Amino acid sequence: MFDFDEIVERYNKKEITLNEMIDIVCSHLSDSYIPKVYKNTSKMTTEEWENARRDSIGGSDQATIFGIETYGRTQRGLFFDKKGIMPVNPKAKNIAVLDSGHLLEQTVADIFYTKTALIPYEIKAMFEHPLFPHIRCNIDRFLRYSGHKEPMGILECKTTHEFNTSWEEEGVPFHYYLQVQTYLSTLNMDTGYIACLFVPVQARYMAASLYQLSKAFEKMPVKVANDICDSMLAVAKTDSEIEPYIKVFLHLMLGEFYIPRNMLKPFADEMSKKFVYKKIERDKEIEKEILSKDISFWYEYIEKNHMPPLIESGDACAELLNSYLPPKTGEIRIKATPAMEDKLNELATLEKQKKMFKDKLDEIEKAQKELYTDFIEALDGHSKGVLILSDGKEHTLSNASRNSRSTNYKLLEEGYPEAFEAAVKESTSSPSFKISRI
Repeated sequence: MFDFDEIVERYNKKEITLNEMIDIVCSHLSDSYIPKVYKNTSKMTTEEWENARRDSIGGSDQATIFGIETYGRTQRGLFFDKKGIMPVNPKAKNIAVLDSGHLLEQTVADIFYTKTALIPYEIKAMFEHPLFPHIRCNIDRFLRYSGHKEPMGILECKTTHEFNTSWEEEGVPFHYYLQVQTYLSTLNMDTGYIACLFVPVQARYMAASLYQLSKAFEKMPVKVANDICDSMLAVAKTDSEIEPYIKVFLHLMLGEFYIPRNMLKPFADEMSKKFVYKKIERDKEIEKEILSKDISFWYEYIEKNHMPPLIESGDACAELLNSYLPPKTGEIRIKATPAMEDKLNELATLEKQKKMFKDKLDEIEKAQKELYTDFIEALDGHSKGVLILSDGKEHTLSNASRNSRSTNYKLLEEGYPEAFEAAVKESTSSPSFKISRI
């Protein structure tokens, strides 16, 4: 019988190394282990859910642990999160994206059902990996065949604002692939699907608003529903791209936030070009790598309270440091380490290269402007023209002015001081790092 606590005890007593512990855990992946329910989530409070998530590694954490930068996340940021260390200057979350995803999760599952005849259903529980209890998962939907009670696989539901090449042919964005493989390992299942609905930005904001309304009202007041319908229909008339989304939003709203069954197939057919789903089979090799990296991350960093190195892009690392380091007044004197001096020399070299490219770019732009002269003269004051070449090809010329408006803040402040004070909001930008004399 597999006993993880016994393995950890042997590791803590230094009877086995971390690599040996990883090998022992991974050797049991071929066992017919039974999925373990950590907690029922139907009545779980937000605080309870956050604590359960913080004391574990989830599917969406895998890319970060693998060193793949997604959404600016870093391993050190994940370490801070698991340790409950809050940023001093937190980055604002895109709540609209999160809320629209929550609202449209069932819609994605419904469209998937019409495309495959596999029946998605929800189990309100957080699952824990039987071989490594620090991996916990919330599954969007389980899947079963019609007439069957037992699940045959799982479905991960996604929404995004535009189609990208990582979904083409057999492709799945790798961070999502890792997420589904983690779930399959936790549940000891062989088949998963991931489905994604591509939703324009404006439609996502509408979906987010509806999600907030669904939380605010048990049953939406008639006047509120009518007002929303009127405004959405007005938008639908002017924007053909989001018209089909508005149709489903109206049904979501009036049908107590689900799509009536008789509307599913027509909507799914209409959204065929905006919807994609992929089958993901369990991969034992990537599964071993997931378990290996998760165990290593947990015991090398979380258990030892040791911060991971900063290995991600400069932008992501700078954003992390600026978020967690409290601002201080005054000036600090820093004794340069040999590594700092090497990096300073490298920065100086890069700065010279940058200046050389800038000087070259300035020369090119100057030469371009000199060549423009004949064409501007030929336009004879017109803002647009068509240049016809000897072979019949045409090029459009443009020399148009642009109107712009600016606000005279001094005049506004003097004439309407109270309105000016009420309208002006101060904000502090993120620090901008510079080094002098390089």
